[in-house]
Order: sequence, then structure tokens, then C-alpha cells
Amino acid sequence: MPKARRKPRSDALDPVVMTVIANRLDGVVREMTNTLLRAARSAVISSARDFSCCILTGDNHLLASAEGLPVHIFGAHLQGENMCRYHVGDIREGDAYLDNDPYGGNTHPADHTFLVPVFIGGEHLFTTVAKCHMADIGNSIPSSYFAKALDVYEEGALVFPGVRIQRKYRNEPDVIRMCRSAGFSPVIAVEADDVVACLAYVAIGEAMAVVPSSATKTRPHGVTFVPLAGAPPVKLECISLATNPAPALALFTRFLDHRSDALKAS
Repeated sequence: MPKARRKPRSDALDPVVMTVIANRLDGVVREMTNTLLRAARSAVISSARDFSCCILTGDNHLLASAEGLPVHIFGAHLQGENMCRYHVGDIREGDAYLDNDPYGGNTHPADHTFLVPVFIGGEHLFTTVAKCHMADIGNSIPSSYFAKALDVYEEGALVFPGVRIQRKYRNEPDVIRMCRSAGFSPVIAVEADDVVACLAYVAIGEAMAVVPSSATKTRPHGVTFVPLAGAPPVKLECISLATNPAPALALFTRFLDHRSDALKAS
């Protein structure tokens, strides 16, 4: 008798769907990598490319890494576990965490790891991770490498074990003061070399920017464009985060309009 044909299992994984999803996730990581590469001012990142990005699952398993350096990303799940353990029940949308603890899965103190939980429908489903080598971490010498260091504290004055650095997309001032007391100051004002980097800074709420009107063809989510009256000779618009129109926006546009009038008068 001919054998009965097996019915496909309803819970069987479709290899085509898996491939599409895997490539989509890798595409997200590549976009993270490209944004960080193009927005970076430090040559350690923009030229040496000493950084990596990846995505973790909500329960801290490595999900996507694209071209991330293995030495960077293979410990990211441990750092994600520490973040969840240190802040159990208090991780919210709009948070960001910093971890450079070499005893908690990190490579060494100079590699600062930024972890941002991603919520969908109110549930923590993913964590995006970016690890970058910093040129200045409050080292005992003016460098972020110290071959003669006797312990990790000589290589980096401050160790952040899964410390929250943002809440509701706003920087935690306590962390900034800690960095300054250690002898190095995080730079809040930033410069960007291209329009894409400008849009990225604005989209995360870190900046306002003046860009050519052609940039309006690319509209990141949440970014609003404000035309600048009489801006010569290239038409410009000021962009800011739509959900948080900074109080300085009106003063900023007024200043630019005033400068424009002064240039015309001269």
C-alpha cells in the first residue's frame, strides 16, 4: 500500500519567511551602523571603524549583528542581562543605558556600550545595541589605552555598570556631572558633515538644524520642517523634533531672519 503523505506541521518554520525576516533585521543593523559611521566626529569611529551594532531579543539573546565585530557583539547579551537585572521592573520606552563594565561582559572600559530597549505594544521585545571605542574616558593618561595599567581603573576612571543615561529621551544630568568630575566632558553640541547626519541628530531629539529645502524629500518620523523667510541664496528650512518644539526654536529662527536682513542690507 502507498504510504500516506504527511501533512505539513502548522508550527513548521518557513525558510523563505525566515530568510526575509533575517535580512530585514540585518538591514536595520546596517542602517544603525551607517548612521553612526556618518554622524561620528571621532576618527576612532569614522575612520578606524572601532564600533559595532547589533540587536538583542527582549530576553537577551543575540538576534542580528550584520557585520558587527565578533569581539564587540558576542558579549552584548551579557550586558543586556545586566541592564534587565539592575533595572528590573523599571525599564521604559524612552530609556537608554550605558555599560562599559569589563566584569559584566564588556571588552574593556574604553568600549562604551549603549543599549536602548524597544517596546512594541507596551512590551519590551528588542534591545538595540551600539558599542563604540571612546577616545577619552577619564584615563590616568591622555589616552584610552594604557599598556602599563595595573588594573581596569587605571585604564578608565569611570565604570558604568548598566547605568541609565536617558529617561523619556532626555539625558540624565547626574551622569554628565559624573563624567565632568572624572576629568572629561561629554559634548552636547554636535556638528554633522552631511544632511543625513543632521536628520539623524534631530530625529533623536539631540539637535535642531538648518538644511537645504531639498532635504524635505526625506522626512524622518517625528521631524518637522519650518521654512526660513528670506534665506539667501539657497532656500533653507529649520528642522526640530515635532513632539518637542524647543523653546529656543523661535529665538533661533528670529536670529537667522535678522542675520538674513543684515546681509541683504550690507
